[in-house]
Amino acid sequence: MRNPYYSPEDLESVVELLDARIAIEPGIAALAAIRREDASLDTLNAALDHALSAQTPVSPGHFHKQLALASHNRALHEMLEALLLLRSNAQQAARIRYDRVRDHQEHVNIVDSIRRGDPVEASHRTEQHLRNIKDFVIEGWAK
Repeated sequence: MRNPYYSPEDLESVVELLDARIAIEPGIAALAAIRREDASLDTLNAALDHALSAQTPVSPGHFHKQLALASHNRALHEMLEALLLLRSNAQQAARIRYDRVRDHQEHVNIVDSIRRGDPVEASHRTEQHLRNIKDFVIEGWAK
């Protein structure tokens, strides 16, 4: 039987996942900036160090799931959570290929935009972050 939760670890699958995330997550970041709360900022700050390790015991996309929670929109959080779960192999393939320090710094920049309540910048930084990952993965896939 076909496993509906299996996703291949091929370049096409990773690019599809990143394209879906580019379509969704900038809006999530903008909402997080508009609806920012100290508790959400504390949780995002706690999630920042997750980017520094390629292998962690927490679920894939941990920082981005916390970002979705910070949007205070359950539908967006559930959608992102489901997307990352359904495409967990592709998510992990992208994650292990991207530079951890760069990933961390881009997350710090996103949180900074949210802290300042700037939805345009939060959206832009999130989109750029995901595009950076996509470009890096495409460029280095065959290596």
